[in-house]
Amino acid sequence: MIAKKRKNKKRFLTPGKKSLFLTILLLPLIIYMAAANIKLNEERQKVLKDLAQVRETANTYSEKEKNLSSLLTEASTPAALEKVARESFNLQKPGERVLVVKKDTGTSVEASKVETKENTGFSLQTAIDWVKEKLGIAGN
Repeated sequence: MIAKKRKNKKRFLTPGKKSLFLTILLLPLIIYMAAANIKLNEERQKVLKDLAQVRETANTYSEKEKNLSSLLTEASTPAALEKVARESFNLQKPGERVLVVKKDTGTSVEASKVETKENTGFSLQTAIDWVKEKLGIAGN
């Protein structure tokens, strides 16, 4: 028996053409993935920058909150309430006299005038109680 010779069929995709075809198909996919990666990295950097700014703002507000809570603690003490009543409302305890010193605005070299206020019947304790009531602090 004589072996029949097979005819070499011409194939459309030869090994060289296969690799070229595969490269043409995969190259746009690789370019797209690289561009998407660059874009995501830029967005990530922007988000990290915003996050750092938000953390800084949060730290600032927490410091302000600590300061305000310490001021609130100080303001609720009887000594602070008494100080506010004396300075803001010119109140005095029974038996005390308030001295008001007015500076002379003229060019003469006169001594400052001193005025005294008499007790008007409104006591310091009444003012302190009123301030505590407005602030909602329980009286002692």
